[in-house]
Amino acid sequence: WFTSTIANAPDGVHLSELIDGGSIGSGDKLFDQFSYSASGDMPDSTGVNVIPIVDNDGNFGIRFQGAFLDLYSTDGDKGSDALIGFTVSVTDPERLISDAHLMGNPNLLGADVGSISVTETFGFDATGAHQLNIFDDEGAGTLLQDWTLFGQPRSALIVLKDINAFAAEQGSVTLSFVDQTFSQIGTPIVPEASTGLLMLVGLATLAATRKAKRQ
Repeated sequence: WFTSTIANAPDGVHLSELIDGGSIGSGDKLFDQFSYSASGDMPDSTGVNVIPIVDNDGNFGIRFQGAFLDLYSTDGDKGSDALIGFTVSVTDPERLISDAHLMGNPNLLGADVGSISVTETFGFDATGAHQLNIFDDEGAGTLLQDWTLFGQPRSALIVLKDINAFAAEQGSVTLSFVDQTFSQIGTPIVPEASTGLLMLVGLATLAATRKAKRQ
């Protein structure tokens, strides 16, 4: 799967506009209760854009876009970190969230050493069984997407997304976007155009037959 912006979606907004009561919709999903904290070289909330997206399977979600990074430093720098929190809920109670997808572009630059990762946890998951991870790490390699299937579909989720970065040996590590989408169950079945046409013809024929019998 791969995510892209929705053609007819509203424009993205700065994360700073969503903190303290703001919300943004994406298809049948509502995202609100945003929080954000950052340290080191990570951007502040005015430097992070939140954009509605949809993936190739029609699952709605949001993209966090910004200059998430850590630059090499010789002054005892401990790296950089950003923590994003939000709640996602369904707008249709019959379309519960069944699974979550995470994708991004963590990347080691320069000396190709260090690490950058996104670790995602959900409020209901005390054991970490549904934790999601993407990363680019000099030792562990690269993973650009991850997903989890919830055992029990849910109408709302509390999500925490931790972006942790550490650059070493005059290199730098970057991440410019993180895409988050959610699948759902109970999606209404829409008949194909040909099937719908046959249904209309059948109904019209039935109505004509009943009228003839009455006459």
